[in-house]
Amino acid sequence: MTKLFKILFVTLLFSYSSLFSQNLLELNSNNAKVLFTYVSEETKGEISNVTAKIIIDSSNVSNSIIEGELDINNLTTSNGIRDKHLKSKTYFHTKEYPKIKFKSQEVIINKSSNDSIAPISCKGTLYMKGFKKKVTFNLYYSENSVKLTSNIYADDFGIAIKPGRENSLVEVEIIIEN
Repeated sequence: MTKLFKILFVTLLFSYSSLFSQNLLELNSNNAKVLFTYVSEETKGEISNVTAKIIIDSSNVSNSIIEGELDINNLTTSNGIRDKHLKSKTYFHTKEYPKIKFKSQEVIINKSSNDSIAPISCKGTLYMKGFKKKVTFNLYYSENSVKLTSNIYADDFGIAIKPGRENSLVEVEIIIEN
């Protein structure tokens, strides 16, 4: 009986230690936002009310999960006419495709040549306007915030302002704070 108790105790101890090694960030979507710059047009904008599920496993970052969703109807560029046009069928077509979604498939720590931790790479699938494409975000996190950055080509998702993929570069920064 004592031996069984010891085995049970050790098993529970290991289970709890692996549970506590994960940092689960529960995010307030009212504070989450996506900032973007459409480079060729020098247009800056923001999308608010982002929802996300972020689990950072500090003991094994490859077990981490990054998922998010936003409603493109919350897009603003400080120009109402442009915003309405961007939400139209010509660009985002928000009536048909109101959401943009991301789901990670691989999260890895990048090491620099001096072996210090650089950003975490979060590779996954971005779903936008009926298209899906593999993208990589650089991820930075602390106890109460996460920042993801990436460069995305809008042309890959059928949202080109000017012809040519090179003219559709969008710099994206996602900021999520508790």
